[in-house]
Amino acid sequence: MRSSAVRRFLLASLLVLLAVGAHAEAPPEGALLGRWVLAEQTYQKGGSNLARRSPDLHLDVSVDLNLTEVKIWSGRDARSARPWPAVVAGGTAAQIEVLEKTVDDKTGKLRTHYLIHPPDEDGLTVDILEVYTLARDAESLNGTVTVKLSRGDRPRGSYVLHRRFVREPR
Repeated sequence: MRSSAVRRFLLASLLVLLAVGAHAEAPPEGALLGRWVLAEQTYQKGGSNLARRSPDLHLDVSVDLNLTEVKIWSGRDARSARPWPAVVAGGTAAQIEVLEKTVDDKTGKLRTHYLIHPPDEDGLTVDILEVYTLARDAESLNGTVTVKLSRGDRPRGSYVLHRRFVREPR
């Protein structure tokens, strides 16, 4: 009889710890909102910070008509922002096919999966998966960008980038 009471006590204690731990892990609701700038970008295996070699990449997470939306732009002019995800090369936006897009302010997660189709049949299709999670302190947005290249149904390579966005000063 005593061992079942001990088991119930241990199980109840574990459930309380899990509930408290889960609550402590989640950032406060609304913490995802604001402007972010890419501070660090490295290949999966590490190496130098690639973000220093290109114009600043920005994300703006806002609420409009009760919908959380994300815009992205490169450089200093926020007027050039486009709905996220977007790919701009040489000043021209690439045609993309968005397969999935999730913006969850309650959990602090952003996720998108999209394809860039080649302009001709012989070109490469680029398959991109971006996943970001808000840090516990709500001061950085950390994630990965997985890029897979294919021609037809034949894989042609892939790589993973690690990214860290930080809040822009207000």
